Amino acid sequence: MNSIFCIFVRMKDKYLVKSGDNEFPASEYQVEIFKTIENGVNNLIINASAGSSKTTTIVNAIRFIPEKKKILFVAFNKDIVEKIKSEAEHKNVNVCTFHSLGFSILLEHLARVCENKYIQNQDLINIDIYKYNNYLYNNIDLITRFKETKSLGKHKNLYVNNIKKLIDYCRYYLAFTIKEITRVGDLYGIVPIRDEYEVVRQILLWGKENISSIDYTDMIWLPNVLNLTTKSNLYDWIFIDEAQDTSIAEQELVERCFRRGTKFVAVGDSFQQINIWAGSTEEAIERFQKHPNTITCKLPISYRCPKKVIELAKQYSDNIMAYENAIEGEVNYDVSIYEPKNNDMVLCRTTAPLIELHLNYLRCNKKSFIRGSENIRERFTDLINSTQCALIDKNCITSDGLVPRLYTLLFDEIEKLKFNGLNYDDAITHPSVLQLYDDIEAICVLSEGITNVDDLLSKINTVFMGDEDDAIVLSTVHKAKGLEADNIFIYYPSLMPLKLATKDWEVKTEDNLIYVAYTRAKKTLNFMKEDKYNHRMNGYFNIDKMKAQLKTIKEKIQYNKELGVTEKNYEHIHEKPIIKLGEENKVRTQTSKKNKAGIKMRDLL
Repeated sequence: MNSIFCIFVRMKDKYLVKSGDNEFPASEYQVEIFKTIENGVNNLIINASAGSSKTTTIVNAIRFIPEKKKILFVAFNKDIVEKIKSEAEHKNVNVCTFHSLGFSILLEHLARVCENKYIQNQDLINIDIYKYNNYLYNNIDLITRFKETKSLGKHKNLYVNNIKKLIDYCRYYLAFTIKEITRVGDLYGIVPIRDEYEVVRQILLWGKENISSIDYTDMIWLPNVLNLTTKSNLYDWIFIDEAQDTSIAEQELVERCFRRGTKFVAVGDSFQQINIWAGSTEEAIERFQKHPNTITCKLPISYRCPKKVIELAKQYSDNIMAYENAIEGEVNYDVSIYEPKNNDMVLCRTTAPLIELHLNYLRCNKKSFIRGSENIRERFTDLINSTQCALIDKNCITSDGLVPRLYTLLFDEIEKLKFNGLNYDDAITHPSVLQLYDDIEAICVLSEGITNVDDLLSKINTVFMGDEDDAIVLSTVHKAKGLEADNIFIYYPSLMPLKLATKDWEVKTEDNLIYVAYTRAKKTLNFMKEDKYNHRMNGYFNIDKMKAQLKTIKEKIQYNKELGVTEKNYEHIHEKPIIKLGEENKVRTQTSKKNKAGIKMRDLL
């Protein structure tokens, strides 16, 4: 949240800032913003740096709009909605999220169709977050031109996952034709293995026609594809927060609320654009700039960050400067992982290292909390249950335990990408491979000390529950957007930037992530000492070490398949630890006990 909460007022042709009982002149940048809104002639884009009190500035800028004007403020989350509602004094302001705005337009449309002047409840629309998943699984063999998916064998999961991803991304981008769907697939590196594009188009057509049940993305998508008009949601002024992370569907949804003479204020920072993978378009700010009579103002002063942190942040943004009265602050290196205290925030580029750290804190009775726990828990649970395994087999002693099956999924994904033209190095650095690899690494970390899947699922439910209050907050950088803490700790700083980013927009996103991470700090920014002896985290996503690890695991799984070693004879196998990457195998080959099939198990390392 913003560090300084101010009230801006105009007094005798001067724009003053009131903070508590104190008043002082607004900055030159704030004055320019207030004058532009007061004149009411131009649309406005505000390039607001991290910690620049942009939300408070916008709230008080509303004061310069006449009371008779109707205002819409669209925020990205409910926390900002509640903050704006509590602070905005204009009597004619509607504050909402994109989802609630779209839902309101849908209800208005259905009310007209049903000839109801007012809908007392939302019974006309059922919220079903599994709308498209259920339809896909129940009808896939009827939709695909191949008539059945059994012939895909082990590739069926990859095929279905491609379709699921495309359904979401195509709705964000309002992609409907095969050409548009193909372009979205190329952007997100989704390589089809069959007729995914045709299937996605048919499902989108079905979704457009069946609106009695909708998911949350439908709330933004359907008003656009149905070309709905609105009377109750037309405004004179529209404010869009976090404009750099808006999708095409969100931008066009807002435009449906324009009436003649409507002015908009889009507030954002292109240096904080990190959500392209969540559907935002790379050209979000540029699309707003294309509107006629649009000018740009800066809000570069960060009231949050100390001066030393600003100096680091300037390496990644030319739109940030320190407040003249800001503290010097501290930037510290090689800090112990046990240094953070309650309410401090630890940030990392990926999820698996945070889970390992969380477990370390639990062992020494340090209270910690992982942001986004519910989503992580659901993702891991679905992934684990999809394998239908009973045993974890972290060290790949069998061919069909949980971890071997997860790695088999990973190898299948790599082969699919190679089949579609990628070389091996490009395939193993593909986003879909890296996400699954990170999930497998995290599951291995969670598997410490347990051997069966039921215990693992129980542990996941326990680990990802907790209270954020008076705890060390652990978060990926993506989840930390919009947050701040006195003391920020960067865990495994070598992961930023991720060395495997290759496309221009991927490289830019990595720089933006570093900028976002640094600018969460209000007092100190701390870089934690890395554990050079942790073979999983040291060199994490290092291509050479990753290739060596995958080669070893693939050979072990194949060897076990040839011997017929499965979960059923797992209890007859003496499991040995996987040798740390980079170490030589000094363990002498030994012969284990015979399994039920009469096979002598050699050391698979």
